Amino acid sequence: MSGNLTERQGDVMLAWGESILGTLAWSKADHKRAMRCLIEWIQNLSKHAGYATLSIGVNDAGALVMDSTNEVDSHLLSELKLALEKALSLPMEEMKGARLDRLANGHRTAAGGAGLGLMDLRILSENNLRAECLPCDGGGTALVLTVTVHPKSN
Repeated sequence: MSGNLTERQGDVMLAWGESILGTLAWSKADHKRAMRCLIEWIQNLSKHAGYATLSIGVNDAGALVMDSTNEVDSHLLSELKLALEKALSLPMEEMKGARLDRLANGHRTAAGGAGLGLMDLRILSENNLRAECLPCDGGGTALVLTVTVHPKSN
C-alpha cells in the first residue's frame, strides 16, 4: 500500500496484519506481541509519516515483517535522527528503563513524540528494528523502517 495513511487505511493494515498472523501457528503470547508491534508501527506511521509505502508479510523464517518508507519533513529530520540514535544505540537491557524515564520526564519533540514508538518497536520486536534515513531525489529524506517479529515458541 502507498499513500497518506488515514485512520481507515490504518484499520485496513491492522486487519491485514491480523489476517496474516491468523495463518501462522504461533502461540497466543507471540500473536499478542506481534499485534502490539503492528499497532505501534501503524500508530507511529499515522502520526508522523504523511505519505508512505507500507508492506506486511511473512519471511522465509516464518517471522512477521513490517516495512515502511516515508518522506520526513526537513524541519523534523534532526529530531528524528536523534530519536533513532537513542532508540537504536541503547543496550536492550536498558531500553525499558530509558522508556520509563522518557515517559516520566516528558521528553517531547516538535511532532509530539519522544521516540517512545521506536523504543516500543525495538522492545516488542526483540531488537529486530532496522531504521535508516536515506536521501531522496529532489533533496528530501526518507525514513526506511523494517520491523521483524519472530515467534518465541516455534
